[in-house]
Amino acid sequence: MVDLSARTDRLDEYLDARGLEAVWFAKPNGFAWLTGGDNVVDDDADIGVAAAGYDGELRVIADNIEADRL
Repeated sequence: MVDLSARTDRLDEYLDARGLEAVWFAKPNGFAWLTGGDNVVDDDADIGVAAAGYDGELRVIADNIEADRL
């Protein structure tokens, strides 16, 4: 299980240090780090079928087909 509190604390520090408002993860390793989930359908693709973002709140964007799986 992913410790979301620890992840969001790290992201808050990262965003504050760089003066950023949000960060998005679309590559499989970043998506998995943040969510504990898998956004891969095509193992040869550079990005997954969903993106996870954080701007003080966690968000996942995916199409209707992948949303239920994720």
